[in-house]
Amino acid sequence: MDNVKIVARCIYRKPVTPSCDIIDMDFETWREFLYAKEDRRIEIVLKLLGHENLRDYIRELAWIPLDGQTKVIVNDKNENKEDK
Repeated sequence: MDNVKIVARCIYRKPVTPSCDIIDMDFETWREFLYAKEDRRIEIVLKLLGHENLRDYIRELAWIPLDGQTKVIVNDKNENKEDK
């Protein structure tokens, strides 16, 4: 299968410029990301962006798959939410 693209937005604990990046990941990484818990998803995104050092500053991760998906998925450490 081809690579999967997502839009990922890291929401930081302190007020800083929010990030919003388009990330291209191979299918194996996508499957791991899709079924991972919140902390692991953040680790995957930061590794792909080359920003592993920012892990302690991120409160939550919001992401949207760009390949045929229309749901906005927001993951928070306290609860999972899906907005249509």
